[in-house]
Amino acid sequence: MKIFRKLTIILTLAGLTLFIACNNDDDEPEEKHNKVMVLTFNSYTWGITLHTNHLDSVYSLCDTLYLEPETGWDYYNKEAINDLTTVLYRKHGNRPNMKGRGSFDFTPGTASEEDSLKLIGLGYSINAKNNISNLSP
Repeated sequence: MKIFRKLTIILTLAGLTLFIACNNDDDEPEEKHNKVMVLTFNSYTWGITLHTNHLDSVYSLCDTLYLEPETGWDYYNKEAINDLTTVLYRKHGNRPNMKGRGSFDFTPGTASEEDSLKLIGLGYSINAKNNISNLSP
């Protein structure tokens, strides 16, 4: 009887160990959430939006983050556009799932060719409303 009791205890412990090992939740594939977020900024708030930890915290919550400019960029001069482009290029550079979307409405001819190409390369457009409205029917 003692041997049967010891054998039962050993088999029970072995069975529990096997059950715990097979019931591991780590083996299940993780659900992937394709969260897409849009963070808008304008000519007054871009410094705060892009230079603070707010951008990093929003970026960490989503799979794809779109930065979208609002209107009101028409008073920006070449230096201000260059500063904005430099910051956006740096912010996009180390975040592969961050994309640009929308249009900057700079005064036509104000943005340099280099800044224009960088912004377009990030996914933005420049003066899209002006370009569309100038097309003849």
